[in-house]
Parts: sequence; C-alpha cells; structure tokens
Amino acid sequence: MNLYLLGFNVLEKRYLVSFVVVSVTVLLGIVIRKKIQKTEETIVVKYRDEQLKFVFRQPRLSEVSYSNFLHRVCNAFGVVPEKVYLEVDGKELQDASLVKQNIKDGSVVYLKPHPLSPASQQIEDYRADLEKNVLPLVQQYCSSPPSNAQEIEDVHVRLTETILGKMIRLDAIDVQDEPDTRLKRKETVRWTQGFFQQLDVTKSNALKGLK
Repeated sequence: MNLYLLGFNVLEKRYLVSFVVVSVTVLLGIVIRKKIQKTEETIVVKYRDEQLKFVFRQPRLSEVSYSNFLHRVCNAFGVVPEKVYLEVDGKELQDASLVKQNIKDGSVVYLKPHPLSPASQQIEDYRADLEKNVLPLVQQYCSSPPSNAQEIEDVHVRLTETILGKMIRLDAIDVQDEPDTRLKRKETVRWTQGFFQQLDVTKSNALKGLK
C-alpha cells in the first residue's frame, strides 16, 4: 500500500512539474509576443489601387532615411525609384530621416509618379494616338490582308503614309535638354518602325500568295 501511495505521489509530482513547465512556456510566449508587438512599427504605403504594410523592427523607424525607405517601397511595388516620390498629407517627403518629417507608427504614405515634362507628355500622347487609331488598322491588315493585288498595295500605301505623317509630329518634339526624354523618343521611333516592318512583310507575303 505504501509503495502504491509512493508511486502515486511521484506520478503526481511529475504531472505537476509538466504542468508548471507548460504554463511557464505559454506565459513566456505571450510576454515575448507582446514585447515584439510593442517594438514593431508600421507604415502603410498606397500606390494606385494597391496598398502594402511595411514593418520596422531593426532598424527602428527613427533610424530609417527617406532614400532607403523609398528603395524598399519601390522594390515591393516593382517601380523605378527615379520616377516616383513619397507624399504624406499632400507634401512631398525630402531625403532626410522619416521621423523628422513627422512619419511615425501607423502613418499612411502615398507613392506617386513624378509629373511628366511637356516633351515627355507629348511622346505619351503620340503613343496613345497610334495605339488607338493606327495599331488596330495595322493589325487588321496583317491578320486579314485584301484579296487582290491593287488593294493590297493601296492599303499598304495609305497606312504607311498615315504613320509617316504622325512621325513628323514625333520628330518635332523638343527634347534637347532632357536626356531621358530623348532616349524615350528614340525608343518610340523604333517602336513605330516596327509597324512599317509588319506592313512590308504582310504586303510581300500577300502578293506572293496571289501568284
């Protein structure tokens, strides 16, 4: 009987020790989670129809510069840092500590594109015009060319002249003092020349098909 009681007491102590260990582990987990939550700082960044939450532990928010944060944000949204900026309460942030610019835990910041220069905007308008008014005609001609030789030639000439006329407007855009815009115009010229290549190939193949 004494041995039975002794075994029961030992078993009871083991359960008690296990209970204490589990309880302490749970309590430590709660304390650690609360401590982590207290040391976390977050900033919400909105860009167009998206928004992301950026969490700061180490380094702390007070140690983060504008440029470092901008690069982190741009990597997350997949945009080029040179073409965007961060804004809060309608004011563009400067390249300084975020905290000095009143950015704190829970702040909402907006990522916005830099406004285009007049020349760059003209190039954008040119591309939009071709995509809307010329590209569908080129695609129609290439996918379903006319069935007789004269019409194949006529449509080819008409589309080519239309594109050349629009390229005159592109060439007239003044980009002398804007290296990036000059490169943008050069790329747009190559993009436009691709239409000529498509038209020429389609014309050649269509005429061969009639023989």
